[in-house]
Amino acid sequence: MAESIGSTPTKTIERVCVSPASKGQIWLPCTKVITYKDFKRKLTISGGQKKTKACLNLELIAGKEISSGEGSLLTNILCQNCADKNETVVRKILEVRESFESSRKSTEAEKGRTTMWR
Repeated sequence: MAESIGSTPTKTIERVCVSPASKGQIWLPCTKVITYKDFKRKLTISGGQKKTKACLNLELIAGKEISSGEGSLLTNILCQNCADKNETVVRKILEVRESFESSRKSTEAEKGRTTMWR
């Protein structure tokens, strides 16, 4: 953005308009419009009855269950880039949990008692 000397910088804000027609093409967290079907990852399949791996990963990261009822999700897709990033984060979370549990068990064995970690 070219600015003249002494001018005040301005902010521009982009807002995404989600309509029923665009609902299947926009992933809101990164606001990408995904038109190429190979870059879309669905959150639910079988009419919202079954959650995909991408949805389960998102639930683990968010710490909340994503309701899969019809009409409850603003959009049923996420972009491939976000899905890949989420999978990496979930893998790291599970590695930390496994390491933590291993450490807890070795401490219990060493001390000869149950250790409560919170």
